[in-house]
Amino acid sequence: MQKIKIIILDFDGTIGDTVKVIINTMQATIRELHLPARTDEQCKKMIGLTLMDTPAALFPELHKMPSEDSNEFHKRKEQLSTSFTETYRRIFSQFNTPGAVTLFPNVLPTLKKLKEQGIILTIASSRGNGSLTKYVEDLGMSDLISYTIGADNVKNAKPDPEPVLKTLEKFNCKPSEALVVGDTKYDIMMGVNAGAHTCGVTYGNGTRQEMLDAGAERVVDDFGEIMIGRYTMNIEKTIHNLQLHGFEVELVSTVAEAHNRVINQLEKLQPQIVAAGDSMTLLALNVLDEVKELSPKFLQTFSCKVDAQFAGTTAQSSATSVPAADSATAEISRTQLVENRREALLSDLFITGVNGISEDGSLHWIDMTGNRCAAVTFGPKHVILVAGTNKISPTPEAAIERIRQIAAPQNVKRHPNFKTPCAATGKCQDCNAPDRICNIFLSMPRCFPKGRIHLILIDKALGL
Repeated sequence: MQKIKIIILDFDGTIGDTVKVIINTMQATIRELHLPARTDEQCKKMIGLTLMDTPAALFPELHKMPSEDSNEFHKRKEQLSTSFTETYRRIFSQFNTPGAVTLFPNVLPTLKKLKEQGIILTIASSRGNGSLTKYVEDLGMSDLISYTIGADNVKNAKPDPEPVLKTLEKFNCKPSEALVVGDTKYDIMMGVNAGAHTCGVTYGNGTRQEMLDAGAERVVDDFGEIMIGRYTMNIEKTIHNLQLHGFEVELVSTVAEAHNRVINQLEKLQPQIVAAGDSMTLLALNVLDEVKELSPKFLQTFSCKVDAQFAGTTAQSSATSVPAADSATAEISRTQLVENRREALLSDLFITGVNGISEDGSLHWIDMTGNRCAAVTFGPKHVILVAGTNKISPTPEAAIERIRQIAAPQNVKRHPNFKTPCAATGKCQDCNAPDRICNIFLSMPRCFPKGRIHLILIDKALGL
């Protein structure tokens, strides 16, 4: 992945806390125009759309196409959108008193830090550019924001990619060099449609699940976290340090390439006994059936119960890329599973994923039972690891924290019967629950013997 050069930010709900003034304005507009009543929550869901597009989404019953298409229908529809927009803007100017809109926590210091790093900061909003630039000035961001683009500056607003593409063209940047940050599915869809990287924030107007479903690579709870991990990582430095520490590493661009590299290694090593450890990234490669077919003996060490909803929300994966079950991960008894895990320690090749990678060239895992950690450290003659570049963190401490706060809570959701605090809160509580999955911590700063572990690094966000 290329280093991020430009960040394209949403304003409402991402930078500026405008939700109260927007909802109050929308409710006053509805009353003045004698439109059907709507709840505050229904109004909140409109944030991210342009004012002209809001009436059709907020009042679908008023926009049902008649049995025969007519110019009169489209005329009424346009008139409602226009009157709604004009009324909203007039009332908003009355409600938008000094101090009514503030910046969310950590926005200003984070923007200053990013600016110091040479990253171009811009805003793409569904509000008009005049209002947007006024907020930038009033909230003390004029020296930080290099460019703003509003709904009135484009023909096609969010979720169309035009605002992003127009911004990239101005600064001669590629989509792969851009990060779009927003709080609604419309922001994320705009970024995805443009081919840019995306990050959602949970404190605004959308939900974590909505943004993940829209394709967000990451969703964070604090604006200060938008550049942690994937977007600040140095892949070249990471690979260099891993190789310096005795790991074999190869970087590939696609899941298909990673699939082929696993098979190539299998054919090269010619192992008699092969085992595979639980890994969402490994499942995304759809390679285990082929591994089983090519192996004289294959040991199943985990049971693949991945519900379709979870598989579909895995970062940069689709429901079709993460199989619900295959012959290599079919249901077997618990007793047999444990025996296979014990026997896997004597396998010729063990294949699994890695929870975290730090730029200093070390690898990190958290396990419930420890069977993966045991096999990675000692026993199997060779180990193949697969991981997306989203697993890279600046330091070992950041890698462990990422696993605890991001990977582990999401992993618990794969097991609906597990009752842990993080299953409900989405955050690690360092619990003592019987179903706790964070029991074994492994950090591997060196590979011994040299070359025993072969890491296939995929330049995509994969797994957890």
